Amino acid sequence: MAGVTITESGGSTQVAESGATDTFTVVLTSQPTSTVQIGFTTSTNGVTLSTTTITFDGTNWNTPQMVTVTAMDDVIAQGTHTGTITPQISTTAYGFDVLSMMPLIATIADNESISILVSATEVTITEGLRAEYTYMLSAAPTNTVQIVLSTEAPLHLDPAVISFDFTNWSVAKTVVLFTDNDHEDMGTRHAQIVAVVSSTTAYRNVSIPTTAVHILEDDLYPA
Repeated sequence: MAGVTITESGGSTQVAESGATDTFTVVLTSQPTSTVQIGFTTSTNGVTLSTTTITFDGTNWNTPQMVTVTAMDDVIAQGTHTGTITPQISTTAYGFDVLSMMPLIATIADNESISILVSATEVTITEGLRAEYTYMLSAAPTNTVQIVLSTEAPLHLDPAVISFDFTNWSVAKTVVLFTDNDHEDMGTRHAQIVAVVSSTTAYRNVSIPTTAVHILEDDLYPA
């Protein structure tokens, strides 16, 4: 009976962006009446194959042919994800010309380090003046990542929400700090900036260090 057997090594296909590859083999179950070609297509940003076309005929139909699967090493923070390998038969051989095959799913281990980079976890600012620090992602996200900032009086932030996506993840975003000038000698005060991630991407569980702010008094009066 006409058929095609695809056998994944170890029963599945497991690859890694760090370099680990895997293989599968393809063989026919019976001798074809003419040449049988099996082509493979892959999903975008998933895997590449050592060959995308395998050819069988009456001389090699029962000899398994091996395909090596390699993960595409990208800059996207996806966590563990999958790639699809879709086989397609091209032939006029009787029985084989009506066959269809199920796709293979390759599991891909990511190698991007997922973190949010903060330029300062401690900032000193003089009352009435301004200070700055920045945020940046360590790898490209698959969707929008928002960082929502909050603090306490007398400190103010601009902006209070920062957004990153695939186009600007590596560009540091600046946060400006400023305070009310109350014209009172209240001594050095302290505040905190709390940053929380809002995202459906792999960044959703990333914690961000709190930034401590020391506010120096500008209204100093003699005792």
